[in-house]
Amino acid sequence: MRGALVIAALALLGLAVFTLTPPRLYAGAVVGTPAPDFMLADQYDQRFRLREARGQIVLMVCGDRKGSRFMGHWIRPVNERLESDSASSPSIRVVRIANLKGVPGILHGMVRGRFTGLNTDGLRKPAILLDWKGVVAQAYGFTADATNVYLVDGEGLLRHVASGRGEAGEVEALIRALEIVIEGP
Repeated sequence: MRGALVIAALALLGLAVFTLTPPRLYAGAVVGTPAPDFMLADQYDQRFRLREARGQIVLMVCGDRKGSRFMGHWIRPVNERLESDSASSPSIRVVRIANLKGVPGILHGMVRGRFTGLNTDGLRKPAILLDWKGVVAQAYGFTADATNVYLVDGEGLLRHVASGRGEAGEVEALIRALEIVIEGP
């Protein structure tokens, strides 16, 4: 009887931890190794290929429908950091990626349309790569319902991977990694 209670308690604890922690869908690339190359197009049909960005520091910010809500929590502090050190910071390319793997093909046109047009300031919405097949998630690892960030240095090495809601500690770790990449070896 007591053994059954212990097993039931452990099962409930495991279920609680599983439901509180977003699932990591793919194992992903390893920090310190060459970043996997990919090519995607944005909502304006402009193509981006990672290997063509060699020489630049690239920060990829990727989210699914729920995770995209937190992209700004990651991007704003990075932009503020870069603006404050604009004279000494090299060019950093921020690449937004929408993980749209679960969208049925028949809805691609409608979904693409949601990313086009003007924002609330009357400006064209910023480019976001549309990943219909989940190639970035599969290559780099991906946590559902969170923003996923991948930092690639100018030599094409993956230097930092994180996921979350862009809370202070998460963003601070990204900025520290970015500072290390900027300072170089």
